[in-house]
Amino acid sequence: MRQKFVVGNWKMHTTAVEAGQLAKAVVDGVGVEDRIAVVICPPFPYLAHVGEIVKGSRIALGAQNLFPEKDGAFTGEVSPGMLVDVGCKYVILGHSERRHKLGESDAFINQKVAVALGAGLDVILCVGETLDQRKANPTEALLDRHLTRGLAGISRHLRFSTAAASIPKTPLLSSASPAWMAPSSVAPVCMPINFSRSVGPQSLIHHLTATPRRGARS
Repeated sequence: MRQKFVVGNWKMHTTAVEAGQLAKAVVDGVGVEDRIAVVICPPFPYLAHVGEIVKGSRIALGAQNLFPEKDGAFTGEVSPGMLVDVGCKYVILGHSERRHKLGESDAFINQKVAVALGAGLDVILCVGETLDQRKANPTEALLDRHLTRGLAGISRHLRFSTAAASIPKTPLLSSASPAWMAPSSVAPVCMPINFSRSVGPQSLIHHLTATPRRGARS
């Protein structure tokens, strides 16, 4: 069975104390479990702090975004090199919130993908339609555009080092929520999980490693 891939995008949540506590809980909860690859992506201010907590564990550190320049006068932005410097292995790019709320274009996201890969980061490229777009039924065309433009100019070798080649056109990418691209060493899994404050790392691990019931859909 292929390894499952879980990414925790903390978005604009947690304080420094809460980020440390949550990171420690994830590290302790996952322990030496090797059936799941786990990445946590805290807000920028806490990357170094969380990076120290997950160091030496099975938890990888990721960032929620980057700016596609090595350095320069770009107030408030974060470069790929800065992310690598604080221990990031992954970066989330093309998230629906950045596409729809902040107006990021496919071309701009493509620039980010190129510089991230060039810096040695593994890219989690988000693709997917809004609920309104899903209802209008342009799903296949929209996902094709996100993938084609998001990976434009990326070498064939790098393209096929992603899981894109192993993802069926449906139903995995036909989702009202963004679908995710991940490295080829792991396989993306669409799985409905109802999160609440009572859900902890151990219960999540149990859910993800449980043998699916016959006829169950993931």
